[in-house]
Order: sequence, then structure tokens, then C-alpha cells
Amino acid sequence: AKEVTRIKADGDGASVAAVSVIAKGHRDRMMIAHDREYPGYGWASNKGYSSAEHFAAIAELGPSALHRLTWLKQPALIDIPD
Repeated sequence: AKEVTRIKADGDGASVAAVSVIAKGHRDRMMIAHDREYPGYGWASNKGYSSAEHFAAIAELGPSALHRLTWLKQPALIDIPD
């Protein structure tokens, strides 16, 4: 079967919405655990989403092993040396 990506599929039915809630809760718990492993980035409060404080931490501390350098190197995000 061909895999299909559906944007905002959680609005299509209760089962997809339930899985979405479970996945977000799991991700949030992972980010809280990562906050203990990589202190200073604010993972517990920002859950890995962009924030000015998070970018300031990356600028000060450098990227952690969790940061996707391909995303960070996008224009206007942050200057990460090669």
C-alpha cells in the first residue's frame, strides 16, 4: 500500500485525534527528560519548539546532539559554523 501523508488529519476522526494527543504527550515527556540530559536549552518549557530563549541558548551553548543542524542552518535562524 502506498503511504499517504495527511496534513491536519487529527480533524478527520476520533482515532487519529486520540493518537495525536498520545504522541504529543509522549513527545513532551521525552523533551522533559532531554532537559535533564542537556540543561540550558529549556527543553522542558519549550518542548523543542522555536523560542527566542531557545535560540539564545543555542547561540551561547552551541547545538546539542538533539538539534538538527540542517534545520538550524536555514537562513535567518542561527549561524552554526560548518
